[in-house]
Amino acid sequence: MLTQPQQAFALKDGIERPAFMAPLATQAFMFAVADRKSTALAVGEHGIILRTQTGSWRQWKQMPCPVSVSLTNVRFVTDHLVFAVGHDGVVLKSTDAGQTWVKVFDGNQANAQIIEQAKKNLDTAAPGAAQKDAQYALEDAQADAQFGPSRPLLDVFFKNENTGWIVGSYGQIFETLDSGATWRLISQRLNNPELKHYNSIDGSANGLMLISGEGGLVYASSDWGQTWKTLSSGYNGHFYGTFVENPQPGHLRFLAYGFGGTIYRYDAEDAQWQKLPKVSGDSLVKALPGGIDKVIFLDQRGRMFELDEKTNAIRILRADTSETATDMTEIGHEYLISTRHGSQIWSLNPSSGQ
Repeated sequence: MLTQPQQAFALKDGIERPAFMAPLATQAFMFAVADRKSTALAVGEHGIILRTQTGSWRQWKQMPCPVSVSLTNVRFVTDHLVFAVGHDGVVLKSTDAGQTWVKVFDGNQANAQIIEQAKKNLDTAAPGAAQKDAQYALEDAQADAQFGPSRPLLDVFFKNENTGWIVGSYGQIFETLDSGATWRLISQRLNNPELKHYNSIDGSANGLMLISGEGGLVYASSDWGQTWKTLSSGYNGHFYGTFVENPQPGHLRFLAYGFGGTIYRYDAEDAQWQKLPKVSGDSLVKALPGGIDKVIFLDQRGRMFELDEKTNAIRILRADTSETATDMTEIGHEYLISTRHGSQIWSLNPSSGQ
């Protein structure tokens, strides 16, 4: 029997192996969606990237991808510039609205920077307990690197074409000033000694940035990520996202939402947290504006709810469904949803709750 050399069967790591062009790619588990003018994208398991355009929103085409690890999030920066992040610390970049992609960062590069920072921390640590902690941190970083590029990235945000941030598990946060060509670890700017996960990052035009994370924490910056303040809600679970409310100019008020349908409101005027009634018993995965003083939430079972910001009243927009949902974006008067069975477009009929 004819055989091939053993090395021919050796599998490359997923960050070096392109995604398989799958006949059933449109039915794959998708984790995030994004849209910009005439183009929509969805990313998901095994490096699958789907793309569609205006006039054919329900006709998706798989795009070539240089990696085969799961992709967790995707964001448009401009009409043409897009970034995606995923497992094994992968960062992908497209300059043609998602038609072609290149890998600009991965977990091997992340591990090298984490170890380098741990060595610096050890060199500058005071003798005693701090020095021991720094030594343990370095050993942990070196041990993690031996297992390969295993830490996932979970979100990406850019303030313009050049300056952006990526966040993920175990306190990972990197910054780029050159449109993703190079990335720099900036974990030392945030107070996160336990290396809690960062689940999302978002920002606004006035320099406000919010990171939601593990342990009921939100990290806020008002100077484009140069300095950060830790805001503890007292809740011990995961926040998966934030939604900024601006009842008055310069008056910061935001919602943090996540595990088990939990929603908290933070008001900077009195630095107080308020726990709101749950809109769902299942985890909330996305919040979008729903009109004046309204917020629309999507939970992981595909149900959609409307929260009145003034009264905290809740209204069901889409009733119980068996579909696992992970993300949403609004396109026209419909919603593009990433699900366990590909990307779907849902229309709402509030009067019937469907």
